[in-house]
Amino acid sequence: RYTIGDKRMSDLRKYGTGDKLDFGKHRCKTVDWVVENDPSYICWMVEEGIAELPQDVYDKALENDANNSPPESFFYQPD
Repeated sequence: RYTIGDKRMSDLRKYGTGDKLDFGKHRCKTVDWVVENDPSYICWMVEEGIAELPQDVYDKALENDANNSPPESFFYQPD
């Protein structure tokens, strides 16, 4: 069970694409906005069992998160 503020999260929160989040750093922002602007947050919510989202929304968040990752050349590569 997760606790956010005074809310005990015993039930999985269910969101659709146009729904606004009602907790966390993206409170009052739509799921669509978060998918485009902070896709790793969507992935975190689903993977930690905090929220349930349609599969296509989660897939889009994964895709956006991968596209926002630094290129391979960014990481240290010893000679």
